[in-house]
Amino acid sequence: GESFTASGKVHAFLWRKAKMSDLGTLGGPSSTALAINEHGQVVGSSSTAAGRTHAFLWQNGEMTDLGTLGRVYSDSGAVAINDRAQVVGDSFKPTVTQTGQPGHAFLWQNGKMTDLGALRGYRDSHAAAINQRGVVVGESIAKTGKRQTVLWRGGKIAPIRTLGGGFSGSIEINDHGQVIGSSVPAGGAVVHAFLWQSGKSLDLGTLGGAESDAAAINENGQIVGVSNTANGARHAVLWTKMGDS
Repeated sequence: GESFTASGKVHAFLWRKAKMSDLGTLGGPSSTALAINEHGQVVGSSSTAAGRTHAFLWQNGEMTDLGTLGRVYSDSGAVAINDRAQVVGDSFKPTVTQTGQPGHAFLWQNGKMTDLGALRGYRDSHAAAINQRGVVVGESIAKTGKRQTVLWRGGKIAPIRTLGGGFSGSIEINDHGQVIGSSVPAGGAVVHAFLWQSGKSLDLGTLGGAESDAAAINENGQIVGVSNTANGARHAVLWTKMGDS
């Protein structure tokens, strides 16, 4: 996560054995940690001495600058890491935030950052998660703002068919290749949580209200998220098997 230092700066931290450790920065004033793997390797983003924002990998007490994709994409940020130390994130233009795009998703492994590209006809891309098999999920984003959930496997990108509406966004993938996220159903106006597996997407429904969102999935296929109830309240949800909540 991140925390304020005594001097008022925001720094990434690691909390372990009841102790919070400052992970430092890449030379700039601030940093934030977004993910950690089973080996205690941490990834996130940090400001640099040159005033840029770069993705980092922290391990064994040292923060390493993962660089950028170059060209117009002079900033970057990491969002996920698996136990093979494969890191995913986005490299983007300095005039926007990491989630604001435009930019391209990247995979960093063995000291090299690779551009994951975007679907044909789409300008930008965003990486959201990576599983232990190195499969990445995220989005391709058109100039119009249209978003299409995608999956990268072995360096190749493919769209994930969601619920048929004009918007979809992936959140997470487990080691069985099950993907969860949010999508507008065909003819609908608001998002529903979905589960994609074996080439098909399932609408996970709601708690009686209009909208639901999936946030995380484990290796048993259990999904957590939020949903509106019939009276408009927003409640936490656990889906224990396909379509059940």
